Amino acid sequence: MELWILFALTAAVGWAFVVLLDKFVIDSEIDDPMGTGGLHAFFNCLAVVGISYFIGGFSFNPGTVFAGLLIGGLYVLANYFWFSGVGSEDVSRFAPVLSFDIVFISILSFIFLGELLTSLAYAGVALTVAGCILISLEDPLHSLKKMKSGWGLAAALASAFAYSIREVIFKHVSTGIEIWPLLFYFGVAGMILSAPLIYRSRKTIKENTEGLELMMLSGLVSGVAQATFFLAVSLGSVVLVSTITKTRFLLIFFAATAISRLHPEIIHEPLNRKILIQKLVATTMIVLGVILASI
Repeated sequence: MELWILFALTAAVGWAFVVLLDKFVIDSEIDDPMGTGGLHAFFNCLAVVGISYFIGGFSFNPGTVFAGLLIGGLYVLANYFWFSGVGSEDVSRFAPVLSFDIVFISILSFIFLGELLTSLAYAGVALTVAGCILISLEDPLHSLKKMKSGWGLAAALASAFAYSIREVIFKHVSTGIEIWPLLFYFGVAGMILSAPLIYRSRKTIKENTEGLELMMLSGLVSGVAQATFFLAVSLGSVVLVSTITKTRFLLIFFAATAISRLHPEIIHEPLNRKILIQKLVATTMIVLGVILASI
C-alpha cells in the first residue's frame, strides 16, 4: 500500500470519529451551530499549529505565509457555511451535498494543476460520490426535494466549493516545498478567524462546559486528521486522496449503527430491512468506487 493511501485512510478514521462526536454535541449539548463551529475550528487549527511547529519548526517566507493565511481563511469560510447551513437544514439532507467537493476538486485540479485521471478513475470518483449520498439519505428519492430552504442547499455547495479551492491551492503551493510551515500559518489564520465566532457564542458556551470539553476533543482530533490529510495530498493526487477519505461515511454508518443498538440514548439511528438494503448497496458502491479510483 502506498504511503499516501495510508495517510488518507487515517484521516478518514479521524474524521469519522469527529462527525459522530459533533453529532452528539450538537444534538445534546450545545444548541448553537455557529458557536460549535467556532470551537471546532479553533481547536482543529490549534492542533495543526502544534503538529506543524513540532515537526517542521518555524520559518518565515512571505509567499508561504500568504498561502497559509489564504488556506486558513478558506477553511474558516467553509466551516461558516457548514455550520450556518446545518442550523437551517436537517443534517441528513445537508451533509450528503458536501460529497460534491470531489466533483469541484476534479474540475479545479484539471484546470489549475493539469491533473488528469483515467476514465476508470473518474468512474470510481462518480461511484463514490453516489454511494456517499445514498448512504447518508434516509429517503433517497425524496430527501433532497425536501430541503427546507434554498440557503441550506446553497450553504452546503458553498462549503464544498470552499474546501475544494483550499485543497487545490494547497496542492499547487506545496509542490516541491516543505509543507509544515504552510500548515503552521494555515493553523494560525484559522485560530484568529474562528475567535470571533467563539466570542459571539460565549454565553451559550459557558453554560455548556461539558459540550465545550467535547468540542475541544473533537477539534484536536480533527486537527490531527487534517494534518494527515494534507500530508497525503502533498504525496498523491488531490482528487484520489479526497475520494479515499470518503470511506469515513462507511465508518460513520457502522459506528452509528453499533452505538444506536448499544446506547440509543447517545445516538439513535433507525434501521429496518429497506434501510439496511440501501446502506449495503451504498457501501458496495463506495468500496468499489474507491478501488476503481485507486488502481
